[in-house]
Amino acid sequence: MTTIKMMIQQVNSFNFWKILIGWRKFRTWMIECLLDLQQVIENAENQQIHLNEMRRNLDQASIMIESSESRISELQRDKEIAFLQVNELRNKVQQTEIRLSEERSKSERRDEEQIKLIQSVQELKKGVQEEAHRKQEAEERALFLRQEQQRVIWQTHQEMVKNKIRLICDKHIITYEENPPFSGRPDNTIRICNEFIVFDAKSPVKGNLKSFSEYLKSEAKDAEKYAKQENVSTDVFFVVPSNTLEALSQTTMQYTYGTHRVFIIPAESVEIVIIRLKKIEEYEFADKLSPEDRENTCRLIARLLYHIKRQLQLDNYMAKEAMGLASDCDSLLPDDFRGHVDKIQLSLLLNPPQARTGKDINLSDLQKQTLQIQRWLESLNIPSLNGYFSLDNGTNLPISEQGDN
Repeated sequence: MTTIKMMIQQVNSFNFWKILIGWRKFRTWMIECLLDLQQVIENAENQQIHLNEMRRNLDQASIMIESSESRISELQRDKEIAFLQVNELRNKVQQTEIRLSEERSKSERRDEEQIKLIQSVQELKKGVQEEAHRKQEAEERALFLRQEQQRVIWQTHQEMVKNKIRLICDKHIITYEENPPFSGRPDNTIRICNEFIVFDAKSPVKGNLKSFSEYLKSEAKDAEKYAKQENVSTDVFFVVPSNTLEALSQTTMQYTYGTHRVFIIPAESVEIVIIRLKKIEEYEFADKLSPEDRENTCRLIARLLYHIKRQLQLDNYMAKEAMGLASDCDSLLPDDFRGHVDKIQLSLLLNPPQARTGKDINLSDLQKQTLQIQRWLESLNIPSLNGYFSLDNGTNLPISEQGDN
């Protein structure tokens, strides 16, 4: 390139003579210039090729740039969509966390309420168990006291019956045989119309009330040892405590055998039975009784026995109810109430009329008192009960029927 420039400067300064003189040198310059020119042309062609390649690369780069820009736009849109989705997911997560927190709070409250409910149920269960335990203890205590009372009554029953029959015999002028002239050694023997009548006191063996009826049946059969002897009545009476009647049925109140009969009577009815038996003494011989007197006597004795048994049945029922009420009062009343009630109880006193030897119970006075009670019930608009005995022949006899016919 430098040679060409120098040649051009020289050519501008040569004239024809210089060219002729310096042709050899000029030709050398020309060849060099041509070579340089050819080199320049080759470089230009190479530059053109490189330029074309650069253009092609530029076009490809432009295409790639456009594609990248499109991809960038797509990615930007995807980014915006993803950002929106992320925000939406964040909102959902926040809402889920809020709901989860609310549910956790509700669950904690439910757990607390369940714990409180379980505690209250446990306390209630404990209170019910304690109440049931107290009630059971009260029932067991009442049952124990009742059993102890029964044992005391049964243990003293024989002596009590003996004393009672002696007092009745003294009161009604009846012979009590201390040493009866026949074998067998009964507990009590009285003599009416030259006939010995046996009253044996019977109470449950070892306090076992369940087998009492079987025991009475065995003893009743064995009572033949009295009845088969001379001048001994074939009617034998077993005197039992009134609180044992609940274990006996109607069929176990009388045993009939070929040689004798045994009647089961409570201690409270001994006097009435003896009085009825004593009425026979008003006649010289029993076979001289008229059929009407026999019928009236049997009817009266039946009514008396029924009244006594029914009265004892009611007394036993009311006694059970009273024991239940007393047990409930003892177990259900609050402690402060129970203490005050106990204090009031200590100041109370029931003082029923006392039975005195030699003093008769006037029937007319009792009737007047009964009439006053009936009038008092009517004044309170409480209907009075008019009871009747129903006989086998269809005849109804009022309980209040007067007279000893």
